[in-house]
Amino acid sequence: MPVVELPENPPAGEIEALTVAAGRAVVALHRGPYEGLPDTYIAIESYLEQHGLTASAPPWESYITDPGERPDPATWETEVVQPIS
Repeated sequence: MPVVELPENPPAGEIEALTVAAGRAVVALHRGPYEGLPDTYIAIESYLEQHGLTASAPPWESYITDPGERPDPATWETEVVQPIS
């Protein structure tokens, strides 16, 4: 989850804070169940190829909707960010 600044005492355990360098990225909004995310990644790869762009780092996902609040998977939204060079 992107944050503006890190907390003074970040939680220990499976959560890791990373700093992502500023730069260009291709961003896609996936709507629907998580099982459909591979199709979004394929669409991003196709876009990169069609526009002569190259991925510069691994992609990441931000989960926009909370399945606990919106139980219908058709309404879920996930932002996929692919940094490019």
